[in-house]
Amino acid sequence: AFVLGAWRTKPRPARRRLTPALSEAIVEGIIAGWSLRSLGRRADMPRAATLYAWVRKDAAFAAAVAQACVDREDLLLDRL
Repeated sequence: AFVLGAWRTKPRPARRRLTPALSEAIVEGIIAGWSLRSLGRRADMPRAATLYAWVRKDAAFAAAVAQACVDREDLLLDRL
């Protein structure tokens, strides 16, 4: 049991609510180059399934995520 316990990751909060601060952090992460899936693997973020559920259920958040993706692509194109 000890060996298996050593491989466990830090537990995340069971439920998180989408707050303006969290939404901003997600958008900033996307612009910085992260995807929703990769953000969901970070310990300080909700799981990817939660992020995708928020996109489906919250039109304003979905629009912010879509705009962040466009902004990320623009930044990457400018760097090329």
